[in-house]
Amino acid sequence: MKTIREMQSEALRSIELSDLVDRAQELREQIRELQSEYDDIVGEFKNEGVGEYRGGEKSMFIYDYEKTTFDWESIARHFNPSRQLMTAHRTRKQIRSHAIRKKSKQIQEAA
Repeated sequence: MKTIREMQSEALRSIELSDLVDRAQELREQIRELQSEYDDIVGEFKNEGVGEYRGGEKSMFIYDYEKTTFDWESIARHFNPSRQLMTAHRTRKQIRSHAIRKKSKQIQEAA
């Protein structure tokens, strides 16, 4: 059985975390807006072409380069490897992610 102090501590932590959820969403929206503005600015320079563009304190360099990639999966299929071989060399990785969504009306009404 939990003590009153433990329950109070959990309640306070819950309040703090709920504030953090809202703050995280605010930050995400600001980041999207800033990223969009940044992409627009860089796009303007890319449209101007390759070169160095000097600002007051910084310079932006626009350059072209070639990147070679290989479709290793298609190459492997060409050699018709067994499923066993493919499974033996497959890697699985546990990923922890996040999502922020608007509260449902039921949850908002209960709060």
